[in-house]
Amino acid sequence: LLLATGRGKVRAGIFSRHHLLTSGIETGTSWHCIREARLRNWGVAVIDPNARGEEVGYESFRRSVSKLFDGDSDNDDAAGSCTPGSTSSPSSSLQRQQPKQQRQSHSIYILAHSASGGQLVRHLREDPSLLPSIRAVAFTDSTHNVQWCKHNPHLQAFLQKENCVYLRSNDVRSSQSCVKVSSRRKEIRSCDSVACTKDAGMEVETDHFWRHRFGEIRTLWAGTAEHSLSNWAGHESIWDHFDEQHASSGDGADGVAV
Repeated sequence: LLLATGRGKVRAGIFSRHHLLTSGIETGTSWHCIREARLRNWGVAVIDPNARGEEVGYESFRRSVSKLFDGDSDNDDAAGSCTPGSTSSPSSSLQRQQPKQQRQSHSIYILAHSASGGQLVRHLREDPSLLPSIRAVAFTDSTHNVQWCKHNPHLQAFLQKENCVYLRSNDVRSSQSCVKVSSRRKEIRSCDSVACTKDAGMEVETDHFWRHRFGEIRTLWAGTAEHSLSNWAGHESIWDHFDEQHASSGDGADGVAV
C-alpha cells in the first residue's frame, strides 16, 4: 500500500494538522489506513511530497516512488541515497541493472489524496513502467485531469477503469460547487455544510464538467464537507474498493507488499 498526502504544510501520513490536534490521530492521519493494511498483512509505504517544500512537491514524489519501486532514481546523490566513499551492495547493484518492468513483482495499491493524485498521474505519464503493477487506486479529492493523458490512451483508459475510484467531499471539483477554495491559503469553506454533505459511499451523478476532467471513473461521495477529512470519512468505501480489486486479482492473502 502506497499512501501519499496532499500539498501544503502536512507531512508524511498526516492529512490534517488541525484535526490531528483537535480530533486525534485516528481522524487527522493515515493511521486507520495503516491499521487496515497491516490487518491484511500488506506492506506499507508512506511518502512525503512536501519533504523539501511544496514548490518541489512533484520532484519529491517522483524520487520517492522511483526509489521505492525502481531501486534508484535519476539522481541518487541528490536524493541523499549515497555519500562520497560509500559503496552499494551487490544486490542493489543487480537491482539497478534489471529492467524496470522486472523489478516490481507485487501488486501495488495506492491512496492518493488531493495534489498527490495529480503527481501520481503526471509520474505515470512520464514513466509508465510502474503501471502494470498497480492493482488499484483510490483518489480522494484528487487534482488530476485525464486530458493530461490524451496522448497516452492506455493510461487515460486505466484512470477510468474499475481499478480506480474517486471519492469527493461535497462538490469540491464540480462546476456548480458550493464550496469555495482559496488558491492562496488552500482553505475550503462550505456555504452550508449540512445541506452539502452526502452520505459516504453514495454514487455521484457526474456532470459534463466532471466527465471532461476525470472521465468515466467511478465516483463516490466521501461523506464529509471537509476536504481534509475525505480519507477518514470515506475509509470504508476506500477499503471496500481495495478488497474488491484484491479479490479479483488472485493475489494471495499475504502476497501484497512494497
